[in-house]
Amino acid sequence: MDLLDADALRRLYPEAFWAPFLAEGMRPDGRPIGQARGVSIGLGTVTNADASALVKLGDTAMVAAIKVEVMVPSEDQPTAGALLVSCDLPPICSPEVRPGRPPDMAHTISHHLTSVLTSTACVDLTHLCIVPGKAAWAIWLDIVCIDADAALFDAALLAALAALSSLTLPTVDVVANGKVFLHAQQDAHADGAHGEGDGLVVEQTVEGKRLELQALPLAQTVCMYGGHLLVDPTAEEERLGSGSNNVIIAMDMMARARGGEGPGKGMGEEEKGGEGKERRKGGSGKGGGKGGGGEEGGEELVLVFKAGGSARLTGAGMQDCIAAAAVNLRERRTALLRALDEAERGEEEEEEEEEEEEEGEEEGEEGGEGEEGEEMES
Repeated sequence: MDLLDADALRRLYPEAFWAPFLAEGMRPDGRPIGQARGVSIGLGTVTNADASALVKLGDTAMVAAIKVEVMVPSEDQPTAGALLVSCDLPPICSPEVRPGRPPDMAHTISHHLTSVLTSTACVDLTHLCIVPGKAAWAIWLDIVCIDADAALFDAALLAALAALSSLTLPTVDVVANGKVFLHAQQDAHADGAHGEGDGLVVEQTVEGKRLELQALPLAQTVCMYGGHLLVDPTAEEERLGSGSNNVIIAMDMMARARGGEGPGKGMGEEEKGGEGKERRKGGSGKGGGKGGGGEEGGEELVLVFKAGGSARLTGAGMQDCIAAAAVNLRERRTALLRALDEAERGEEEEEEEEEEEEEGEEEGEEGGEGEEGEEMES
């Protein structure tokens, strides 16, 4: 069978084309049916954002960008900030997306992202408080799909977590009239005010800090086709499948903070040894155990939702979905933590280079002053 015949068979008779692959537990792209696509994570990809990330899952690509601004908290929650999530699927990402009204999938992704990030306490909104009842941070998280090849929610959630994990909230000054200024801007405002005879008195300086995530919820799409579970399906596989199920597992990121040595040691020991502390919320022992719940990496099942289709999974089938997802999600967790560690090392190297440059400039100025003094004496 030549390439033309194979392409024609794939389009006209997909079941006949896929049957020999599934019989061997493989896919046409060379992956076993239980293997996810490769993942790559890049941080700081949007230069004018406070934090950003580019995530690629196979051919699916998502960009997440964050902007922060000061808001007045509500009376009901005077110590809480806000997390506002939006997802955009522009026509450029897929020929199935038409210009005009945003697709329903974009609203669905935005809704589920907000639900997962807040319900798992991944982002503790009280950590965004600047001055109780007066000022708090509002985080605007915008996600744009560059290329859509299925598993859109998986990529969007991973991009959101990567951007949030790399976010540092700025240092701000709270002045006497209750206004909040960025620390770098306050001096300029104060100078202008002094010129008018109205000086701004800084009552409090709130130091900037890295946003700490309390959990690491990751998503994995599993598609049913021909009686097989296809983990991380492509767009073609989702169209062929009789249903999709997103399995979301919340993984504890606090182990990384306690270890302080990155995925190679602090988190890596948990992954290598498989003896992470069990953490389940309201789940039965059976569901978490077989699904790779708390016993292998400290992860817990957050929620399972069905994206569409007519497949009806039994209890055993759902546990198989969870188990298949857990294996691949641990690899994504490692990839995310590795990307964060590499970014931190890069920042440290840049700071060291800046310090060396400043020291060199100071030494040069001191040397120049010494030469001028010698010339004056002569």
